[in-house]
Amino acid sequence: MRHRSGGLPGREGGGRDRGLHRGGGPGLIVGTCLLRLHLSEARSLKDKRQVVTSLMTRLRTRFGVSVAELDEQETWQLATLGVACVSASETVCRRLLDNLVAWTERAGPFEVLEASIEIR
Repeated sequence: MRHRSGGLPGREGGGRDRGLHRGGGPGLIVGTCLLRLHLSEARSLKDKRQVVTSLMTRLRTRFGVSVAELDEQETWQLATLGVACVSASETVCRRLLDNLVAWTERAGPFEVLEASIEIR
């Protein structure tokens, strides 16, 4: 990252405020969601991968979140996904993840066994 000579980055250097505050003010809110899925129709790891990859792509596209398969990668009827979102508002994170869980429960050929949300 290049800066003007002698200048400071960010607000001190005349740049725009990026919204990341240190102490005293509102901060960066991170919401996470852990989804455990049962894929009863999967008969192989290939079947599972097709469903999980499709779901992860749809979650990213529809909700603008980060998604990763965290566990159960070698178990063909179970999947554990981790989802993360970032906002300046706890309410926005909570609402987004609540909507994501509700949508996922209706989304496909799988059952949501567990969905846990944490906001920090």
